[in-house]
Order: sequence, then C-alpha cells, then structure tokens
Amino acid sequence: MNTYEPGDEQDDFGDLARCDDTLDAGEGAVDPQGPLQKRWLMEQRFVHGLLRAMHSSDAQGRQVRVESILAALPRRSRLRLVARVGLAAAALLVLAGAGAYLVEAFSARPEPVQALPRPEHVVAQALASLREDVDRQYRLSIRSSGQAAAEQSLEFKVTMRPGRRFLVEGHLPFGLPIRAGCDGKVLWLGKLRPLPLGQASRFNALVGDVLDVGYLDLETIVQGLPKDYELRSVRREPPAAPGGDTLIRVEATRLPERLSNHVRAAFLLVEEGTGTVRHFEMHTGGRAGLVERQIAFDYEGLAHRKVEDYSQAR
Repeated sequence: MNTYEPGDEQDDFGDLARCDDTLDAGEGAVDPQGPLQKRWLMEQRFVHGLLRAMHSSDAQGRQVRVESILAALPRRSRLRLVARVGLAAAALLVLAGAGAYLVEAFSARPEPVQALPRPEHVVAQALASLREDVDRQYRLSIRSSGQAAAEQSLEFKVTMRPGRRFLVEGHLPFGLPIRAGCDGKVLWLGKLRPLPLGQASRFNALVGDVLDVGYLDLETIVQGLPKDYELRSVRREPPAAPGGDTLIRVEATRLPERLSNHVRAAFLLVEEGTGTVRHFEMHTGGRAGLVERQIAFDYEGLAHRKVEDYSQAR
C-alpha cells in the first residue's frame, strides 16, 4: 500500500484537472489510485467545501462545516501552515523594527559640517573690523619665563583706535603705575618727553623691555600675518559670550626667513559674523637664552574715548 505525505512530490498535476471534476463520492466518481491523485482530489474538495460554506446562510452550519474541513486536513499540513504563519509574523516584526531603526538613524544624522573659511579671508575680515573708526578695549596679559629671568605675569588695559593710536594703563613690576600711549605720531610715557614713533626701541628701554611697544599695535600685527606667517584655519569654537557669533581659530607659524623679531607662533579667534578679534596670542623668544613671553589680547568691548585721550597733553 502506498503511503503519502504532503510535500513529497512537486505541485504539478499534469492532466488530472481536465480528466476528473468529480468532487463527491458516488456514481461515476473516479477512484484515486495514487498519492498524487489523492492529493489533487483532497485539495479540490477542500476548496469546494469552503466555497459552499461561504455562500450558506446557516451561520452555525457554516461554522461546523468549516471546522470539519479544517479537521480533515492532515496534521502535518496544519502544523506547516501554523509554522508558516508564525514565520511570516516574525518577519513582519523584524522588518518593522528595522524600519523604525533606520528612520531614527537617518533622522538623527548630524548636519553636514560647514567648511572652514580660508585663513586669509578670516584675517582680512579681522583687519577690516580693527580699522573701523571706534575705540576698542582689550585686556593685555604678558607672562614671561626663562633661564635668565624669574617668571612673572603682568596685566594692562589697552584701548586702541585705527591710525596707530593706543593707550596703556596698568602697573609695571613692583607695582609701579604706568600710563603711556601713542597718538599716531609720537610715543609718550607719563610726563617724560615724547619720542617719535620711529624710536620705539628707546621707549622699550624706558620700561625695561617689559612692555614692547611693537606688540601694542594690533592692527599692524594682524596686517603682517599673511606675509610673515604660514596660516591655517583650525576649527570653530563656541561663542565668547551667550548669543554671540561662532569663533574661527586661525593659527600662524612664523616663516623661517621672518624670525627677526623673535615671534615664533601666534593664533587668533575671530567672530565669524562680525570679524571682531576676540583673542590674539603670540609666543616670542625662547631661543638662544632669550626670555620666552606669552602675550595675549582679550577683547572686553567698545570704549568711549576722545581723540585727545591718546595724546600726552590731555
């Protein structure tokens, strides 16, 4: 006797569907001889029974007939159907989870990083800001160290205006007060006789080389950066004040053939929107026994000065 298990053969029934359309046992019914014929006839009766159940007005009878048809299915086929339904549900859950993850991942993608502006552009923007006809106040910090000098730190208030005008107020070592400046033509220190701007070295000798007048003209220093230094835009930094503009950090490395004034490196922080120089820092000396200095300007805001405030006879 032949045994039959669903799925043991391919679902190709050849000419059976055209040779036998008898679904009920009775006169003229075909007696299935092989497992292939039996399976085809079973599926025909299954579909026919479902159609009859669907078009019946007897709800209770329809339910009984549907249950009878399902109960007549081989157990292995029912298990396989349940397994397939379970696998399909699991696949849908996996796809739903993967879709939610992809949506979240793509929605959380960071914004493209904006390219940094060229350092020459940042310096030009800073120079344009420094040349505005206003008074700007900076805190000047000077820290010195070296083998031949004790470490010391000084702070001054520096107010500057375009045209090589600046005013320095603070204290020298040992607490000596100082008030000095430049009106664009001459340098002056307290009540001493003023010196022409071209004699800045004599001014430095008067203050013991602690306060180099060459570093007080921020406009001229920034103007010379593209010529004397190798420049590069490094990164963006947070605003210096709440609600302020993002800062661009530009670093400057002194070119070998431009080492005459002993400035090795510098960097500045410039507001990307306004061009305001928020911080400017220089590192000087440190070679051949020279005193190493860190000179930094920190912007404190606009000041209200008269032109005569930069002259000695105020």
